[in-house]
Amino acid sequence: MKKLLFGFLFLIVGLFAAVLVAPNFINWNEYRDVITDEVNAATGFNLEIRGDIKINILPSPALLINQVHVANIEGAARADTLAVDSFEVRVALAPLLGGQLQIRSVKLVKPVLSLEVLADGRTNMAFKIPEPKAKPAQAAKKDNKALPFGSLTGQASGGGEMAIRVDDFVIEKGAVFYRDDTKGQVESVENLNGRFALASLSGPMESSGSAVIRGVPMSFSASAGTMIQGRTLPFNFALKVIPGETNLRFSGALTRLNENPQVKGKLNVAGQNLAAFVSAITGGAGLPDSLALPFGADAVVAGDRTGGSVSDLQVKLNGTQGSGKVEVKLAKATDVNIQMAVNKLDIDALLAPPKAATKAPAKSKAQKNSKGKTAAKAISPIAQTLSTGQKNSKDVPFRLKNLPEDLNIGLNLSVAAITYKGAVVRQAKINSSLANREVTISQASALLPGSTDVALFGFISEDNKAKAGRPTFDGNVDLATNDLRGLLGWAGIDVSDISKDRLRKFTFGGKVTADARAASLKEIAVNLDSSKIKGGANIAFRQRLSFGLNLSIDRFNLDAYLPRGKASVSAKTAAKKLSTEAQQAAVKSSPAPAPVPNPLAALAPLGDFDANIAIDLKSLTVQEIPIKGLHLTANIFDGKLTLKQFRTANAAGMTVNVSGDIAGLKNAKGPIDPSFKNFKFNLRGKSLARLFSLTKITPPVSARQLGAVRLSGTLNGKPHVLNVTTDTAMLGGKFTLNGVVKPLTATPSVDGQFSANHPNMMKLFRRLGSTYRPAGRVKGGINLRGRIAGNAKLMAFSNLAGKAAGITLKGGAAIDLSRVRPVINANLKTSPIVIDDLLPAKRTAYLDRQLREFEHALRSTLLVPASFSSASRKLTSPIAVFKVAAKSGAPWTSDPIDISFLKQFDGKIQLQSESLRFQKYLASSVSLASAVNNGVFDLQRLTGKAYGGDVKIDGRVIAGDKRNQYQSRFNIAGFDAGKLLSSLGTKGFRRGALDVVGEFRTLGRSTQDLVRELGGGGTARADTVAIAKKGIANLMKHAGIRSGPLAQAPSVSLEMPEQDCFVQSETAGLLEVIVALGDPVQKGQTLALVHDVTRTGLKPVSYHSPISGIFAGRHASGLIALGDMVAVIAVEV
Repeated sequence: MKKLLFGFLFLIVGLFAAVLVAPNFINWNEYRDVITDEVNAATGFNLEIRGDIKINILPSPALLINQVHVANIEGAARADTLAVDSFEVRVALAPLLGGQLQIRSVKLVKPVLSLEVLADGRTNMAFKIPEPKAKPAQAAKKDNKALPFGSLTGQASGGGEMAIRVDDFVIEKGAVFYRDDTKGQVESVENLNGRFALASLSGPMESSGSAVIRGVPMSFSASAGTMIQGRTLPFNFALKVIPGETNLRFSGALTRLNENPQVKGKLNVAGQNLAAFVSAITGGAGLPDSLALPFGADAVVAGDRTGGSVSDLQVKLNGTQGSGKVEVKLAKATDVNIQMAVNKLDIDALLAPPKAATKAPAKSKAQKNSKGKTAAKAISPIAQTLSTGQKNSKDVPFRLKNLPEDLNIGLNLSVAAITYKGAVVRQAKINSSLANREVTISQASALLPGSTDVALFGFISEDNKAKAGRPTFDGNVDLATNDLRGLLGWAGIDVSDISKDRLRKFTFGGKVTADARAASLKEIAVNLDSSKIKGGANIAFRQRLSFGLNLSIDRFNLDAYLPRGKASVSAKTAAKKLSTEAQQAAVKSSPAPAPVPNPLAALAPLGDFDANIAIDLKSLTVQEIPIKGLHLTANIFDGKLTLKQFRTANAAGMTVNVSGDIAGLKNAKGPIDPSFKNFKFNLRGKSLARLFSLTKITPPVSARQLGAVRLSGTLNGKPHVLNVTTDTAMLGGKFTLNGVVKPLTATPSVDGQFSANHPNMMKLFRRLGSTYRPAGRVKGGINLRGRIAGNAKLMAFSNLAGKAAGITLKGGAAIDLSRVRPVINANLKTSPIVIDDLLPAKRTAYLDRQLREFEHALRSTLLVPASFSSASRKLTSPIAVFKVAAKSGAPWTSDPIDISFLKQFDGKIQLQSESLRFQKYLASSVSLASAVNNGVFDLQRLTGKAYGGDVKIDGRVIAGDKRNQYQSRFNIAGFDAGKLLSSLGTKGFRRGALDVVGEFRTLGRSTQDLVRELGGGGTARADTVAIAKKGIANLMKHAGIRSGPLAQAPSVSLEMPEQDCFVQSETAGLLEVIVALGDPVQKGQTLALVHDVTRTGLKPVSYHSPISGIFAGRHASGLIALGDMVAVIAVEV
């Protein structure tokens, strides 16, 4: 029996030893597929073991598995949901035999867990747990009652539960990745290293480690004490964020674990650098360097399933302290109440630049190991938004309807004093609440500098029925101040140059409606000093800003708000300096002027937005000019300004209407170059007197002379080259222009068609201030049209056509003001002209007197009227008549003849007129060509027909400083002597032909001087003297001075039919005439020789007859000048 007992014991020991030792000799890799199949069936995972499997019983049970992989779902970013390089578990054998589980160590090497939500909503976090196959009876007996917390910790009554202890749980180089493609969110925990120890499920417990979360290195530690009476578990938790050296500590306890678990404890946060801390946790969102300050917070935190609270909250940042509390109640409705009071907030100090550059914190080992790759991936969308300012395209916009309907939030925040820009904003408060998915802002107010009260209240709601409903604010905003200057000064706006009695009282009120896309202001009421503004506005927050404005203003004095004093003085000084510098630069060199920029480019800001604008202004004062009834309607769209209407009822006596487009205000490639398009303007006024008075303008023509003014027209094109159509009514007339104007060039120019119409030319001259009064009655006005082209220095009028003073005009004219003296060139054709009517009345009286003196002289000497013939016969001798004439005194006036005006201009004038009438004298087919140069008037040609014959005259007039010089050559052919003498008032001659060829020279200042200095020359022969003697005797017999029959002789009629009849000298010298007067000559025959008097031995210049005829006239023998007449060849009729 004893042997049997030992044998049985030996058998038991052998079997037990076999059980303990046999697993060490089993190749568990052969069972890899069986193990993975069982696990997959139990969990629904796709487990794969790629490494070795080892199981040991002695000296202690141990399990070691290498290369464990759980495959991810199809379409996931990572191949594995879970991958572990090495998994090792060791269990103490003795406690296990005693019914206790003591895990000596658990070690995970490089575990990587990937949690993903795919774009289609599938997730790799869902797996099935097969239900155990239980018998119906057993299922019926299953108790669905929840187990007490103590049953999990081994402290429940009844015992029998297995005690669990973990001595050492180690994770090396672990990582956890979370990816949500529906939100574009990526989170990561990398380089996770930790050690955990658990004495039992009821405590105590300790853990510590480090990790890189979102690229931010952190370290942590936690501990829990032993559970007290199965219901209270004290614990501590500490987290250190390396950037900013921030420590977060929580010390408290979990209580009432078996009933209603509650957590309560003290939270403490302390950091050395707020800027670095915020930058780290937000993924790079930078705060000002001035916020690199120590900070901290303390609070008592409590919470259970019915709610929670943060009480005794104390926040510190430098000198700023805040206190408050947060309460959360969880019932049918979730109620959150937040209260915070801050003593002061110094924004200036927070925004101030750092005194010295701070040294960047050294990278931790964890940061270096991460190499920044996974850290970049770990940045959340929120961090990306903060750091880049851009939203992820997949971000879901905030919607109030996404909030729980039973969520209620109350916020009460106050700041006693906010220091900003050197001033203090006091009593800043916001009191708001959220209920039924609607935010109510009961109060948002502050006391700004300048004793300014600002307040806002209203509601933020959302149209839940609309698919694209957005949170919308609907409320009121009010602002009132008695010192707007102080408020603007605080805002950084310099108003020192504005009158000190302005920018004082200001109030603003209106209803505001706004959402993320648009905002509107309605029922705007603004009081600015004495001005009142009402209306509305709206704005759309698009990529291209868009807004609307509709305002009504009662009155506004712009002058009162314009800078004065120093600004104007400095402007004048700058202008004077600029002018001086410009003059100096002009002396040194005269480079080509820089192109003038487009003045419409100043409207470039209008190209950055779209707008609809409507403004009514009852009274506006600008530059002391009162403007009444101003109305503006305009819109701006895609870089084009459309003035629908700009109207003033009265602007210093003028009404203004403007409409049209200004296009090209937007150019993405460079500077803009705007242009007018169908830009119409219309200005009207009964008188400009008030405008001239207010603007202190002294016009060359008074407002009374200008009369009613109307200016209308259209502009098209860019300001550098404008297509202009204007219609102007002033001075009692109408003037139009249609052409191209270049106003911005160095010399502004115009080129186009014009017209000038006035019903009465004399009234026009009087309105222009002219003292011109014609001697006769000038009928008709001005009706001219033509083309005008030129600039301020050179202007040309071509294709002139029309009438002036009843005279038809055609031709052209030009004036050049760029020379020392103006140069006037004209070529005109006219209808008949009556010179007497056009000459000034004073000048006509003067000419009349000269002509009467001329006639008196003729009558007093030779041309005694026939009516006096009987009386004349009673005289003792004809000499007595001459004596009487001599005794009567000189008939010529000594009044000076002023021709100095010839020195005031140069030019060439050509005139062709159907006829010219001067008093009794009439000439037809008049053709004149003349030139004026530096006081010298050259009559190059004056031809016409008079008294049945032809007149050809040329000559020269020189306006001298002391005496004027006159020189003329004339050729009269075929005159009817009877008609000529009859026009002079001499009767008796009925018929006869008069041919005269001659020249004269004279000089002097008056008619008397000219007569005295009148000179000429001639030659005489015996036969010519006899002819002259006979002619004088016949003249005296005809006059009754002598008696006897007239000596008759055959007459020869001569004429000079062409210009070739005249031979002019081309050289100066001594004249030698070869042919005698009256001799016949042949074409090419030598007429005269001119010898050079400056040099001897030179061959004389010979002059030949250009035609065959009679040698009718010649220059007097002696010296001859260049251009003098050498000879005149006549042709017998």
